[in-house]
Amino acid sequence: MGEDEIGLLTPKEAADLLKVSVSSIYRLIGEGKLSAIRIGGKGLTIRILKKDLDPFMETCFTVKEVADILRVSVPAIYRWINNGTLPAIKFGGESYSRRISKKAFNAFIESHKINVTPKSK
Repeated sequence: MGEDEIGLLTPKEAADLLKVSVSSIYRLIGEGKLSAIRIGGKGLTIRILKKDLDPFMETCFTVKEVADILRVSVPAIYRWINNGTLPAIKFGGESYSRRISKKAFNAFIESHKINVTPKSK
């Protein structure tokens, strides 16, 4: 049984799947938010079970995905994130990317619904 059959990923492969930096993957591991397997004496080789990435992939949208869904620009999404209108999770250091949870996205949609009352004849 090889790595592919079990679903083991390198930190780089995990980063590519989540569309974040490799350092973000190491940070998530260090913070205990992502499980990893250390292989070797000093743990120089790290592997991540693909199934452990599922919660991150299933529960969050990228900024681009939200922009595409709402048919607005990516800068508009960042404006809403920066002014607190749309909560987001920060990945990375100074040049970070953001993720929007599906729960936060749905709450954003609900809070921006327009109630339409039918006109009486």
